[in-house]
Amino acid sequence: MYVTRNKNLTKLTPEVWKLKRLTTLTLSDNSVKSIPPGIGNLSNLISVYLDRNGLKTLPSDITQLKSLIVLSVRGNKLSELPKNMGSLSNLAELRADDNMISKLPPDIGKMAKLRALIMPSNRVNSIPPGIGNLKNLKAIYLRKNKITKIPPDIGKLRTLETFALGENMISALPKEIGGLERLRVLELHNNKLTSLPKEFGQLITLEKLILDNNELTDSSLKPLESLTGLRTLNVRRTKFTKAGLIALQKKLPECRIDSGYGRLINEEKK
Repeated sequence: MYVTRNKNLTKLTPEVWKLKRLTTLTLSDNSVKSIPPGIGNLSNLISVYLDRNGLKTLPSDITQLKSLIVLSVRGNKLSELPKNMGSLSNLAELRADDNMISKLPPDIGKMAKLRALIMPSNRVNSIPPGIGNLKNLKAIYLRKNKITKIPPDIGKLRTLETFALGENMISALPKEIGGLERLRVLELHNNKLTSLPKEFGQLITLEKLILDNNELTDSSLKPLESLTGLRTLNVRRTKFTKAGLIALQKKLPECRIDSGYGRLINEEKK
C-alpha cells in the first residue's frame, strides 16, 4: 500500500488493518497525525514508512509485527518509541531521525538482527548497555543528540562499520572502543573530548575520522599514528599544534588531514 504526498489524508480507516497480505505500508508525507490500533494484525508486513506526518505517538501493537524488517518514522514529533521494541526480532533498520525522542529502547539488545540504527537529530541522552548484544549492527547514526558518554559495551560491536556521534556532549571515550575491529567511519565532531584513549590506536580499519571542534591536544596524536588505513582526518578547531600535525602527516602520508593549517608536508618542505 503506497499513499504519499497527500496532505488531505489525515487519518486511516480500520479497514486498512483487514489487508492481511500487505507486506509494505508507505504513508509518508501526508497529514496522518495518529495511527489507530490494529496495525499489529498485519503479520506479513516487512516494511513500514510513516515519515513526515506529524505523528506524536506510535501504536503499541506495532511491536507485534514479527516479520518487520524496516521501520521508518523520520521527521515526526515523536518523544518516545513504544515499549517492547525488542519484540521486533527481525528488524534490520530503525529510522527515526528528526524527532524529539529522548532515549533509545531499553530492550534494544533484543533486536538481534538490527543492522542500522538511524536516529540523528533527536534528544537521546544515553546509549543503553544492551547495545553490545547487537552482533549484526553495521551502522549507528546518532548525530545531533544529547549523549554524554558511551557505554563500555560498545566494544562488543565487532561488525560495526560506521559510528556517527557528531554534535553531542561526549567528554571521554571508553577504552573498549578499540574493540571495534571493522570500523571504517567515526564521526566525533562538536563534542567535548579532551583526550583519546591509547586503545584508539587499535582501530586499524578506520578510513575516515572526524574530530573537528573538540578540545584535543597533541597528547592525543600518538594513538592516531597507528591508523595506517586512515584516508581522511578532520581536525579543525582543535588544540592540535601545527608541529604535531606535521609529525602525524609524516606517519600517515596517504591521509588527507584537514586542519586549517593548509598542506602540512608541502609547507614544511618550502
